[in-house]
Amino acid sequence: MLFRSLVVSHRDDDHASGLHDLFASHQPRLVYTSYEVPGLDSRLCRLGYSWVWDGVWFRFLYPFEPSSGQWTDGENEDSCVLEILDGKGRRLLLTGDIPVVIEDEMAERMPWLHDDASSNGRAPLVIMAPHHGSRGSTSSLLLQKLRPQAAVAQSGYRNRFGHPHSDVLDRLAAEGVPLMRTDLLGALHLSWSTEG
Repeated sequence: MLFRSLVVSHRDDDHASGLHDLFASHQPRLVYTSYEVPGLDSRLCRLGYSWVWDGVWFRFLYPFEPSSGQWTDGENEDSCVLEILDGKGRRLLLTGDIPVVIEDEMAERMPWLHDDASSNGRAPLVIMAPHHGSRGSTSSLLLQKLRPQAAVAQSGYRNRFGHPHSDVLDRLAAEGVPLMRTDLLGALHLSWSTEG
């Protein structure tokens, strides 16, 4: 199967280590990322860049304003954040490894992400817990503003970092956000009911 394009949030091995193999086997036309990938057609992810594919809308929400359109070092704080919105308004927010300061700035700067953005509320949102659910992620402000219907913590079984951290589990529980953990459940397939 050939890919049209790929999104790689940032340079860390747990996000980018298989990139060249994916290019070799699936031949995508380009990769959207926060750092330059030598030898590959790379595009800088940036706030506002969007596209529609097969009725699904993809929009980058971060990095906000890369200086002069220059490549970053591809560190955690440079992670591409991607919102995915289907035709029924159901949303998925892929956060990479952004730190809490960026989570909170997004929550403050982007009122359209908020659950109360319209009088009827917003369609369901599933959020990828930033930085795998590390201690300094998934802030109370982000959860209170976005009010996701569920969160996903993508982490390995018995990982050495202890992701997701118990503080994150407590914050999610306090906000009533169910958590799906890949360290316990393995690969996940997300689907919405016909009601949303």
